[in-house]
Amino acid sequence: MHSFKKNKLIYTSLFGATLTFLTSCGNEADKVNQSTLNYSIDIVSIDSKDEILFLQRDLYTSAYSEFDGMLYNFNDKTNHVEKINLNTLALEKIIPFEQEGPNGTGFYTSDLKMASDEHLLDMEKKNVKDIY
Repeated sequence: MHSFKKNKLIYTSLFGATLTFLTSCGNEADKVNQSTLNYSIDIVSIDSKDEILFLQRDLYTSAYSEFDGMLYNFNDKTNHVEKINLNTLALEKIIPFEQEGPNGTGFYTSDLKMASDEHLLDMEKKNVKDIY
């Protein structure tokens, strides 16, 4: 019987030490610095005037002009540029392109840029078309 009391005392002491250890380790998790991330999402509605705007490339083939506040979005399926007024949030007009010729877009146009003098440039900085 004496052995039983001794084992019980050992197990009780071991349980108490383990419980103390786990409780003291749990407090460290409370001291971890937490940071918050704040973000906002802007949604813009464009009056497309019954046209379907080309968004399949996530506006990758588009260019913003600081000169006139327009967004020029190139539709490589139809070879048209959608001229979108970002001040009035409306489609101004659709500018047709030719695929071939001196002002042609070629068979593959991956990126367009606006020059400050209202010229649309392809990624090789070749003038594609004057925008007027």
